[in-house]
Amino acid sequence: MTRRILLISSSTCRPTGYLDHAKPEIRDFLGGTRRVLFFPWALLDRDAYAAKVRERLGRMGFEVDSAQRVPGPGPRGRERRGGLPRRRKYVSTP
Repeated sequence: MTRRILLISSSTCRPTGYLDHAKPEIRDFLGGTRRVLFFPWALLDRDAYAAKVRERLGRMGFEVDSAQRVPGPGPRGRERRGGLPRRRKYVSTP
């Protein structure tokens, strides 16, 4: 199984709403995917963060599982088709 990952460096770009600016890229990347695995590591309240993403992507027709709530390998793991981890800051040196 091929696994792909979509990284979004900013979830809000004024004056648009949450993930609105990335909607075309999200749809293009996920294609026919229905279920997404989200990694909510950027905020302390991971459940609230996952709920926010679940609501937004739900309006786009996707179901969202939050990585901290999905058990290890098993039936649910086989259902995962897309992943949306939250950004991390990387610094490159010359």
